[in-house]
Amino acid sequence: MADPFVGEIRIFCGTFIPNNWAACDGATLQIQQNTTLYSVIGTQYGGNGSTTFMLPNLKGMAPLHQGTGPGLTARALAATAGVSSVTLTESTMPAHTHGAMALDAAGDVPNPSNAVWAQNVSGGRNPVPQPQYVATVNTVMNAALLAPAGGGSPHNNMQPYLPLQFMICLYGEYPSRP
Repeated sequence: MADPFVGEIRIFCGTFIPNNWAACDGATLQIQQNTTLYSVIGTQYGGNGSTTFMLPNLKGMAPLHQGTGPGLTARALAATAGVSSVTLTESTMPAHTHGAMALDAAGDVPNPSNAVWAQNVSGGRNPVPQPQYVATVNTVMNAALLAPAGGGSPHNNMQPYLPLQFMICLYGEYPSRP
């Protein structure tokens, strides 16, 4: 497929955009100088439609085929969605519990592996670290002892990525309509 269609998008690994192509960076173009491309993509990516139109902006975006499919939500051509960072809140997580068990007995195990919290029996003026776990479960700990944790800051939501150049054909073969 040597001759590209006007409006075709390709990935290019060079450090420049070749002649007759433009970067998919959301640039605003004049309709008068780009009537052929305008007739293919119109203003679906922006522009005023009387003197200007915009190219698709794939900076920071993952391209996705438009349409629907089994188990998928509808994806409209030129619609954008998603965010690069997310703040995880209690309301955005599925309901769940973190059960904690404790025993009202002196601890006799030095680490929490396969054990539960127990009384820490250090005392005196110079307390020495004592085992604070016990291997037997006696009762469920009061849920009020567990509280939400976290700082409420957004975390990165981006999949691993490799930046490449997406470019759109400005001049080429005009695509025929079915």
